[in-house]
Amino acid sequence: MQIRIVQCPKCGEIQGTLGQKGFRCKICNASRHLRKVKVLGKTGSAEEAQRTISALKEKMKNPENKAGK
Repeated sequence: MQIRIVQCPKCGEIQGTLGQKGFRCKICNASRHLRKVKVLGKTGSAEEAQRTISALKEKMKNPENKAGK
């Protein structure tokens, strides 16, 4: 099981998907091919994906805190 962490190009939401070719955004309901979205990472477990998504969302919320200061 490969979970891809992607960012929706329409609304900017970061989320995980199991899709091989595309995904549907859970916020704006936009459907996109994976080749047209920004894949931020890949992981093999749901727990790791959730930690990564949370960290990325926090980093976007506080851009001055990039290096984990």
